Amino acid sequence: MILMPISGFLMTILSNHHIDFYGLFTIKSFAQDLQFAKICKKIHQKAALLFTALIILHILAAFYHHFIRKDNVLKRMWNE
Repeated sequence: MILMPISGFLMTILSNHHIDFYGLFTIKSFAQDLQFAKICKKIHQKAALLFTALIILHILAAFYHHFIRKDNVLKRMWNE
């Protein structure tokens, strides 16, 4: 999960864009390397797909335990 913000930060900074942190302060681009920015973008996209797949897998596993195994995992998670 740490890969997402790091790759996003590098992708933005290396593409010569500034990062505005909710109006509190701005991180200005300190270098421009479009080739490495493209690599960071690909890493960011692949990590997002992987993270989404893991969330979906986690939800499906919870449904599997609830509907197939019927071992009350969801009830214990919801404290019922």
